[in-house]
Amino acid sequence: RSEDDKETPGLQAADLMAGLSKDWLLKKIKDGSQPKKGELIGSVQLMGYWDENYTLSGLKDVIHAELERVCSRNGATARCAKLQAEIEAVERAIGRQQEGKTL
Repeated sequence: RSEDDKETPGLQAADLMAGLSKDWLLKKIKDGSQPKKGELIGSVQLMGYWDENYTLSGLKDVIHAELERVCSRNGATARCAKLQAEIEAVERAIGRQQEGKTL
């Protein structure tokens, strides 16, 4: 069965990489330069798939950094309590996501 790359992230990534590789090679040919071994590898940036768990984990890290920044200056404040509650809510959402439930 043929899969649609619009519905399959892995195929989307492969299609993107193929397109970038083609564009890179066509630019080399147009410029008249000869591609060197390993040159394409160094021109590709890190790619990742941001699923709910990855996004929630990043959100938790950002809130935790803000909690440390705010509370290290001011001690325990209402803002610290709110940030802590936000971290706990994100942790619950991560737990639900890991159990197979979506947000």
